[in-house]
Amino acid sequence: MKMRLILIFIYGIFLANVFLCVASCASHKNVPKSVTSTANHSFPSGISASSQFRFLWDELHSELGTSDLGRFVPSKSFVAKFHLQYSEGKYLVSGFLHVDDDFHPDDIKVIGGVASRYSNKIYSFHVPLSQVFKLVLIEGVKRIETGTKVFTK
Repeated sequence: MKMRLILIFIYGIFLANVFLCVASCASHKNVPKSVTSTANHSFPSGISASSQFRFLWDELHSELGTSDLGRFVPSKSFVAKFHLQYSEGKYLVSGFLHVDDDFHPDDIKVIGGVASRYSNKIYSFHVPLSQVFKLVLIEGVKRIETGTKVFTK
C-alpha cells in the first residue's frame, strides 16, 4: 500500500512538471509560419510605428503587389532608402521595439531575427525583410521604430 502511494505521488509530480512545461511554452504567442503575399496585410490598429517604419511598410506593399514575399529582392533604391543591411543572403530591417510585459525576445528568434535589450521596455532588433509582416503580430510589441542613418560631412 505504501509503495502504491509513493508511485502515485511520483507520478503526480511528473504530471505537474509536464503541465508546467506545456504551459510555459504556450505562453508565447504563436507567430504565423507562412506569410507569402501582402494581399491582406493591413497595419494592425493596436500598434504604433515611426513614420519611417510606416513608409517602409507602404513601400514594401507597393513594390510587392501580390508577389511572393519569400522571393522578393528589393531594388537598390529601396535598400538605400530604408538602409537595409545584407547578411547571409537576407536583407535585414533594424530598429527599436517598445514593448510591454507580454513581450518575449524568443518570438523575434522564431521569425529569424535578433532582439537586444536596451532597457526594461526597449529592444533593438534586426529581422529579415521577408518577416516584417510577422513582426507587427508579435505579442507585447507596442511600437516599432526605424530611422534614417545619420551622415556626417
